[in-house]
Amino acid sequence: MASGQREVDAWVEAFWFMQLLRLRLQFEQRQKGLPLSNRIDPDALNDLDRRILKEAFRQARKLQTKFEYWFLV
Repeated sequence: MASGQREVDAWVEAFWFMQLLRLRLQFEQRQKGLPLSNRIDPDALNDLDRRILKEAFRQARKLQTKFEYWFLV
């Protein structure tokens, strides 16, 4: 697989992980009868989820940098 494709795959996986966390939070909120939100408290995550979230944010930052290059240059 080409390096560019791996990079795209990493961005996609980061997006899906963030969506998973968001939906898991909303499921828990719904079960408790709380209003739904998209705000995830990283301190409430287990160590593994927190590490993966940090990597997902790194991937999002890389994608933002690419967008700046592609659309602002």
